[in-house]
Order: sequence, then C-alpha cells, then structure tokens
Amino acid sequence: MLRTKASEVEDGEQEERMSRFIKCYDDEYHERMVFMAKKSMAIERFNNQKLLPIVEDVVKLSICLRNEASILRSSAPTDLNTPADLKEIYSSLCKVSLAEVILFN
Repeated sequence: MLRTKASEVEDGEQEERMSRFIKCYDDEYHERMVFMAKKSMAIERFNNQKLLPIVEDVVKLSICLRNEASILRSSAPTDLNTPADLKEIYSSLCKVSLAEVILFN
C-alpha cells in the first residue's frame, strides 16, 4: 500500500524502501511458516491422548515375565566353566528384568 502511494507521488526512495521491505518479508516468510508449523506440531503431540493398556493384558505380561525370569534363574549353569552359556543366560535375564521394570512403571 505504501509502495503504491510512493509510486503515485513519484517518490523513488520511498518506493525502493518498500520494495526492499517486501523482499525481506517474503524471504523470511518461509522461516516464519516453518517455525509456526513446528510449534503447532509440538502442541498437537502434547495434546494427544495416550491409550492405557487393559489391566488383564498387563497382568498376563507380568506373569509371563516372572515365569521367564524364574526359568532363566533355574537354568543358570552351576559350574562357571561354560562362560558362553552364562553370558547368554545373564543377557536374557537382564532383558526380562528390564521389561519387568518398564512394565511396573
């Protein structure tokens, strides 16, 4: 609007300033739009409802994990001459224990 008025009164300096302003505004438009899009996506992410699992499913999984842990504890070799088996069992037991902790939380 100011650029048009400057053209009407033949003010070249004012018209040039308005042209530079419009160019800067257009150049920054993409950045502003990306910022606003990211901001609205973040807000949407926090506003989404998280579904809770059914209690029966949690109980079944907890029982399964406990059973698996007891099987792994009982199958641990008594002699330490087989480090590969012990390492595999220990690794599996760690994974099951971590799953139990995550499920508890």
